[in-house]
Amino acid sequence: MFGNPDFEQREKEEAWRNRIIYTPPVHVGQWFEEVNKMREELKTIQFKRDRCDLLVQKTRAMYKNVLRPMRIAKDAPTIEFGKNYLLKSPDIPARTVIGQNGQPKLKCGVYLAAIIDEKIIDTAQQFIKGCLLTACLERLPCVRNTFTFEGCDGQEEGKRIHYGEDFYIRIAGSDGLYVQCENSTMNDFNEHLSVRLTDCPNGYSRFNILNVDKDLRVETWGYDAPPNAKIIIQHTASGRNLAVEKTKLIPTFYGPEYKVSCHNFVSIQTKTETVENYWKVWTEQKIDMNAIVRAAKGEEVDDELLPD
Repeated sequence: MFGNPDFEQREKEEAWRNRIIYTPPVHVGQWFEEVNKMREELKTIQFKRDRCDLLVQKTRAMYKNVLRPMRIAKDAPTIEFGKNYLLKSPDIPARTVIGQNGQPKLKCGVYLAAIIDEKIIDTAQQFIKGCLLTACLERLPCVRNTFTFEGCDGQEEGKRIHYGEDFYIRIAGSDGLYVQCENSTMNDFNEHLSVRLTDCPNGYSRFNILNVDKDLRVETWGYDAPPNAKIIIQHTASGRNLAVEKTKLIPTFYGPEYKVSCHNFVSIQTKTETVENYWKVWTEQKIDMNAIVRAAKGEEVDDELLPD
């Protein structure tokens, strides 16, 4: 029976008549639920878009707020209360460029800045209490890297800042947010003291400026602190120095940036602070036409001599 061609033909015809026929418009599976789910997702996205609640919209708003250009103080012989400055760590590696001889050359110089991380981007698109501080490569003055010194004892704006005088560091362009060094907790007692923003300045928000030369700190105490010169920024409450940890990079919305903490990095040989603790209160630099001409000719010129 199984070798009969007529039987096989009849089996094929029977199977063909009993086949399940689907036309192209027919959906297979839980298509109704999937279509409804897709429609609900589209409605949710449209609702969030109309209310500017999409993550991409919040990120754009954050960039617009924190990267808004700022003006810093012009070059002057002293640092003054109430004026905007950049806080530059001059000896921390920033980037590698190709020199005139074709060899890679390391450029140094990073700037203190605040960041908004992915934990608070959904609720805040501008700086709030608790935002961390890092050291960034951005040298153009903007909201996130521009700071103002305020007196702890009601000093007037325009008054000169002296070595050893306590002050608050307020981030410019924000509503009363100050730099604060936090105490160690059980979760981070074995790490360096972290630095964040706070909306209520207190004893842990006080800083002062020290001479970079340890032997001259007593002699220069009370004298005017100069801008654009290497200094030490010390946290008054803990006695530890503001530092850039050049071995720790943090991924941020603005790219990888150095971690900033309060810790004394001291050389074993000289018993003095190392480059991690060096800072400059940076002002608007005068245009050096000679440096611009030299750079146009292809000569190697320090970035500090060139305009932003």
